[in-house]
Amino acid sequence: SFSFGHLALYLLVEVYPHLEVVTMKSLRNSLDQYASIEMLKRREWLSKLEPDHCIHPLLTSCLQDEPKERGPMTDINSSLLTLCTQYPRTMEDVMTVLKAKG
Repeated sequence: SFSFGHLALYLLVEVYPHLEVVTMKSLRNSLDQYASIEMLKRREWLSKLEPDHCIHPLLTSCLQDEPKERGPMTDINSSLLTLCTQYPRTMEDVMTVLKAKG
């Protein structure tokens, strides 16, 4: 659910991760620092999404710091199906949004 949450968040707020080439030694030395930076960035990116956005609660659940606090993918799937029912979109709606973003 964590990976899904990240992917959905990146797409919704149009922020993309920066990939860096690292050596195993530098990775081991900086895991704690990376985790702290990632948590701050995640909160920053999530704040770009309106709190009343229909998917905000789902992403917040997926992106909890503690893995035990995140929902399983079966729950996420059910939530997404519910959202699709509550907020139906046609392909024409999607194309209009994409064209507007140019």
